[in-house]
Amino acid sequence: MSGSKTEVSPDSNPRGIPRAPFITDVEEHIGGPNAEVEPVLARFQDALAKYRYMEHNLTQRKASLTEKIPDIKKTLQMVEFLKEQRDGKQAKTGEEDDLEDLEDDEETDSEKKPIKMTFELNDTLYAEAELENTDTVYLWLGANVMLSYEITAAIELLRSKLKSAQENLENLVTDLEYLKEQVTIMEVNMARVYNWDVKRRRIQRENEAAEKPKKSSRHARSYFQRKQPPARRRSVLSSPVSTIVGGDTKTPILEDNESKGETMVKRESDAKLGIARLANAHDGAVAESKGLDDSSSSELATTEHEGHSQDLYDSTQIDPVYHAKARLLGDAMDEIGMGKYQWRLFVAAGFGWFSDSVWPLLSGLILTPVVNEFNVKTSYLSLSLNIGLLVGAAFWGLGCDIIGRRWSFNITLFLSGVFGIAAGGSQNFVTLASLFAVVGVGVGGNMPVDSAVFLEFIPASHQYLLTVLSIWWAIGQLLGALVTWPLIANFSCTSASDCPESENRGWRYVLFTLGGLMLVMWGIRTIVFRLFESPRFLIAHGRDEQAVRVLQEVARINGTQCSLTVEQLRDAGRKAGAVAGPEFCESSLLDEKDSNKVGVVRVAKRSLQETWIHVKALFSTPKVAWSTSLLVFLWGIIGLASTLYNSFLPFLLASKGAHFGDATLTTTYRNTVILALTGIPGAFLAGWIVELPTVGRRGSLTISCAATAVFLFATTTARNSNALLGWNCGYSLFSNIMYGVLYAISPEIFPAKDRGTGSGLTSIATRIFGVLAPIIALYADISTPVPVYISGALIIVAGFSALLLPFEPRGKASL
Repeated sequence: MSGSKTEVSPDSNPRGIPRAPFITDVEEHIGGPNAEVEPVLARFQDALAKYRYMEHNLTQRKASLTEKIPDIKKTLQMVEFLKEQRDGKQAKTGEEDDLEDLEDDEETDSEKKPIKMTFELNDTLYAEAELENTDTVYLWLGANVMLSYEITAAIELLRSKLKSAQENLENLVTDLEYLKEQVTIMEVNMARVYNWDVKRRRIQRENEAAEKPKKSSRHARSYFQRKQPPARRRSVLSSPVSTIVGGDTKTPILEDNESKGETMVKRESDAKLGIARLANAHDGAVAESKGLDDSSSSELATTEHEGHSQDLYDSTQIDPVYHAKARLLGDAMDEIGMGKYQWRLFVAAGFGWFSDSVWPLLSGLILTPVVNEFNVKTSYLSLSLNIGLLVGAAFWGLGCDIIGRRWSFNITLFLSGVFGIAAGGSQNFVTLASLFAVVGVGVGGNMPVDSAVFLEFIPASHQYLLTVLSIWWAIGQLLGALVTWPLIANFSCTSASDCPESENRGWRYVLFTLGGLMLVMWGIRTIVFRLFESPRFLIAHGRDEQAVRVLQEVARINGTQCSLTVEQLRDAGRKAGAVAGPEFCESSLLDEKDSNKVGVVRVAKRSLQETWIHVKALFSTPKVAWSTSLLVFLWGIIGLASTLYNSFLPFLLASKGAHFGDATLTTTYRNTVILALTGIPGAFLAGWIVELPTVGRRGSLTISCAATAVFLFATTTARNSNALLGWNCGYSLFSNIMYGVLYAISPEIFPAKDRGTGSGLTSIATRIFGVLAPIIALYADISTPVPVYISGALIIVAGFSALLLPFEPRGKASL
């Protein structure tokens, strides 16, 4: 610790902005080696918030003057022109006029001739007019005030206003530079105090450890290492002071695991400090000019207490106010734990996976009897469904970040059920395709909404269950095949040449059955299980009280406790907002109170504005933008490959079976059931693989994509029906792993306040490419291996692209 004292400098700049003192001796400043640092940090925070407020006001004044000065110049030129025209003189070229000469000219000029002027009425329309030659002009002074001035007085007034505005602008520029220096000094002060406190505590722990017997010390360390999972232990980072000077913006979060759980630094310390937000080259130069050297920085061993995981984002990559509150919510959810509410939600959210699996598969399962009855091309039914899926993904995915998760979660299954039943009564193909498109609107919202809902209610230690949820995908395929098999086999035409409706009602019975099942699932979601609004959505919209009430209710259902209070949330938000600057606020553009006061058109306009804000947040930094773009790309090409193959798999099985001499409907649907059963273990394998330290989410996605593509290519080598079935079983297993990982990694990477929008964008991508799949099939002979080759190649590209994702969610808490 330095032995010098605090530097003394003038109290303020010429306009009264106080100068921030630079602290060189932390121990002396806080009052001794055992003094508390929290009061000092609180004072520094208050001062920093005031500097931020002044900076915000001066920036606004600067913008106002920047716009005002050109207007003054333009008005001055006009008044000088009127004076010249009145006196019959040539325009003066200098900036200063001799006012005494102008007054003499007024006395000698007795005749006043009209002044000819040209007015611009439109971009290409001008008109000439004559104005009365007058000695007075009217100047608009603002605030509905206009005064009459003699021309000479008006010129003098405008020149004085112009000079004053220019001087004020120069002062504002100087003051803003001065304020930036003071902000940097306060941030460096906070970092020095913070690091000093960390170093002091580290020395205390080392001294305590040195006093214990070596044997018990080794035992304690080995016990701690066994209790602390590898994914939960953080690496060693440099101190905040060194990161300010160097430009790296990492702020460590520390807790003392070895001293009876004493908290060294609370989880909201990022919100308290926020140092990294202004760690640019200029700030580093200012810090170094104030005598900051690397020797004052201490190396920090950053480990968290048992049960907590590292955050996927830091406060420099997302809204710091939301980041501070989300960390507290994460702690509260860890405190509540995995219980009854989450397991019930596992089932209710699984219905979305079930629906998203069964309806696209159904368009292939009923394809043959529909084509026989209506005599249409095979691709149009899948095309109509994918158009609906595209609309649903866009509407529900982007909308759930605005209207909330709960409404979207409860409505999607209802749409699928009602219009699925209606589709069974279609009397022509146009009606069937139109109703299938509406079914797709409901189905398209399931995955973006349901994945966000489930992830935002489970503790970080159980995020892998989002991957296991894909078991409902396999169950959907299995149940869809089991329902379709007897109905299509027993109530369908045997040929397309003679296929009346009365002999081809099997596909209608399938739609009635599965549409009714959707309504039963909707009833379970809305009546048996009650979904609360996502607390992360609530804090993103400034509704902290409701978020805390939701957490307390979940804790009550689980039989546990939740110690989080509204005051803690608001305090974390205020501190983060004060440090981050006035551009961040704690409420959304349109909360519930505001929405009741404005018209529908205005609500729609502001909703679009808020949607755009969510989209921009997903591209706020280069790293986040790259992550979002790559996820959209992955979903797009995997969606194209899988839709191209899965939608026509039953047709391919039937056609290949005909080639192998085994083309009965019973055999086709039997094989479909076997494939669905094979996919069920894939969900559990996916949940296990993603938690492997050396594999993680990215590695799991790459491995599963490669294996899926291998089995796809292998199907082209089949020489009999059993070989074809075997290769497709391998494809079913690994494709379920692939989709399980893909459906998990995307919502895990997106921050919760933009998660619906991010999942919506990825779903839109997969649906757009899903629309292309039937179009490709229209021009490609599906009796050849062409669709298989295209699908396999795309999946291989997706697998290697997954390795380029900048974030690895394994072992990190999603915010």
